[in-house]
Amino acid sequence: MNAVIQSFNTKNFTFEDIHKTIVDYILTTKFIAPFLISFNATVKDINGVPGLVGRELFSSKNVTFLSTLVDPTKIQKLIKIFTVILAFSVIFNYYGWKSINSLFTSMQPSLQLSPLSISLHATFDFAHTVFVTFKIPATSSESYLYLIFVVSAGMLVYVFFENTFSVRIHAIHTVDQTTIPFWIRFLSIIALHSCFIATHYYILENLSQYPLLSFITISSPFLPQIIYTFFNSNARKKDNVFIINELISKSIIILYYGFISNHIYKKIYPREASIAFGLLVFQAMLVILQNQFGSHLCFPDFLFAESYDYYQPHEIQEGEVCPICFSPIEIDDEVMVTPCEHAFHAECLQRWMEEELVCPMCRANLPPLR
Repeated sequence: MNAVIQSFNTKNFTFEDIHKTIVDYILTTKFIAPFLISFNATVKDINGVPGLVGRELFSSKNVTFLSTLVDPTKIQKLIKIFTVILAFSVIFNYYGWKSINSLFTSMQPSLQLSPLSISLHATFDFAHTVFVTFKIPATSSESYLYLIFVVSAGMLVYVFFENTFSVRIHAIHTVDQTTIPFWIRFLSIIALHSCFIATHYYILENLSQYPLLSFITISSPFLPQIIYTFFNSNARKKDNVFIINELISKSIIILYYGFISNHIYKKIYPREASIAFGLLVFQAMLVILQNQFGSHLCFPDFLFAESYDYYQPHEIQEGEVCPICFSPIEIDDEVMVTPCEHAFHAECLQRWMEEELVCPMCRANLPPLR
């Protein structure tokens, strides 16, 4: 098998620079012979040996070398594996965001979601899709794969703005009667999310320099939701489908970059990926347990600030009816009483508060269910 010797000056290039440039060259020129990467201590003439200056390959100079084989055929195979695995990640992303969209359309469930957690999920999904898109060159045989990820990036842009910006900001604007103008809050959230995207992209681009920190960051978007639910709501959320899809999607990313040789990172990081994967699964299971058993789980209620109790003692009057369903309120019915002292069937008021946090009778604002 023929080999082409590539020569570099160690004073000017790191191994990562050389590896990335060679891989880019292979992908864009369809070069099929293995490369033998060499390192120079000094510079002398060797006729006809390709070398590297900047990002261009051409005839240059070198001296002695230490070689590392770069096989273009193997890299092309890794590209195909990479695109298939990441395609599954995108699919789970799509179904996760589709499921949570229904929660954003109702007031009470949307207030049970942590804005920070949703933002971290959305910005990472967006940043990673863009990152992946740039890592698949539009060469002739891979152009269709490139197109897939461009379309995926566009899809996540839509999800990102539709869910994280428009609907969430509308909910905040409706409930929180703040004096800050709406447009200022909107621009502030755009700026914050732009910072999140830039941070996630930087972490992905420099994962090889800070592997443990990078993997832990990727695995941590559920943490704000755990804290938010713990202190703000004891109601059962209905976002388990979103949680499971995001868990699978991020697990694919962590396990792929941590355990499988790929064309993006020179090394694999099994120890760091194992820690991050365990942390990710633990957080996701904790969120699901909060949804199932309440946010406080096994902790006693006296540890938490008091909230309004809708299950106040209420003396049912003869002929009293529920203002929502217009059915009589019986003595053995479960009744909820609002702060404005209007009584309703518990099931009726709970369904009402999933859509609006105002009293059906007097339109007074209602505190969220705890």
